[in-house]
Amino acid sequence: MLKLKNKLIILFTCIISILVFVGCKEEAKQVNTDSTTVFPVSGQIMNSSQVSQISSSCRARLYFITQKGDLLSSEMKLISFGEKEKRTEYLASSIVNMLISGPSNTRLSATIPEGTKLNSVKIKNSIATVDLGGDFLAGLEANASKAELILYSITNTLTEFKDISSVTILYNGNEITVNSQIKATNMERNIEIVTDIDSAAKETEYTENVFLEIELE
Repeated sequence: MLKLKNKLIILFTCIISILVFVGCKEEAKQVNTDSTTVFPVSGQIMNSSQVSQISSSCRARLYFITQKGDLLSSEMKLISFGEKEKRTEYLASSIVNMLISGPSNTRLSATIPEGTKLNSVKIKNSIATVDLGGDFLAGLEANASKAELILYSITNTLTEFKDISSVTILYNGNEITVNSQIKATNMERNIEIVTDIDSAAKETEYTENVFLEIELE
């Protein structure tokens, strides 16, 4: 009886070992896939080109003047770059050009004066120096009431980078002073003039013609 019991235990142990071996082999088959395929935590399968696209782009927050024209608000943009372009100065230049192009969101307005050209962006000691040309200065002077917002749209956008703490804005290499008060040198981030996107749109002015004529019983 004891011998039979021992034989049953040995048989049961062998069966368990076989099942574990088969399971491990099946798992190994699943893991041993094409080396160009990546399995993220989400379980979504991505090929090498998709992975490369993600690793060569970043999201940036850009600040534009709201429709109301009294504050700034932001929208996100995707910037693509190559391996040699993965540096702050290149990304900062791309972002300034995106500011010049204007926003996609209809609740925001183009901030940088039309006809502005970017000469260069240089970063040293955490200070970004943005040299603009074209019609920037004329547009800035023509929109003197919004000059501060225009300058801070650039400053707030670039100080989203952790290695940029302040921004100096030049016009063709020369310092800018607006209304003898606003000097665009070593400008630091200003969040007090920023509002959320839901508050950026102008309020609709309703008139009696807007409402439907409804017959009351």
